[in-house]
Amino acid sequence: MDLKERLIELRKKLGLTRTEFAARIGVSAAYIHILESGKQDITLRVLESISRSFDIPITYFFEDINLIEDTKLNLKKLKVNYLINKNNELKYGDFGELHLPKKIISEKDFVIKYEGKSIDFYEIKNSNFILVTIDKELYNQDRLIIKLGNYVKFCTLCIKRGNYILLPVEENDFSFILDEKKMDVFKIKKVIDLEN
Repeated sequence: MDLKERLIELRKKLGLTRTEFAARIGVSAAYIHILESGKQDITLRVLESISRSFDIPITYFFEDINLIEDTKLNLKKLKVNYLINKNNELKYGDFGELHLPKKIISEKDFVIKYEGKSIDFYEIKNSNFILVTIDKELYNQDRLIIKLGNYVKFCTLCIKRGNYILLPVEENDFSFILDEKKMDVFKIKKVIDLEN
């Protein structure tokens, strides 16, 4: 396996888009695309940056190392027990598992598989996974999933004059006030696109 294939394998096993991966190592997403397509060789400097950012031994790129078993990588397996279907219903079941870096996960986090229509504003596509948290600390412009009964809405939090207003991403939908007694609130931490 050559360096570009190792790079692609690593990014996909981490569940990161090119943009997210690039941001973590301090380069542009376009540069990652160039490296993955083989149009330019991967430099030692980039390999060192990847090694530092993800706690991966640099030898990963040159030896046959199994990422999942490598204790230095510090991945945590998360079961995917929730699904948002095309009708925006939240379902419980067994929808697979993901291995994500421990340093981006807290005890309040879980993963939802998304099978609805694309939400361009949040860069969410059908078959993406969404890492969410039930952390109660909310900030202006947080991306949220609001659960009302079995149905969900994707909203952006807007704090105005002490009011927590939820701005839906769907056109022609109404804004509403956050009421944590009547709705469950999941803060979106990361969208995981395994296709890119």
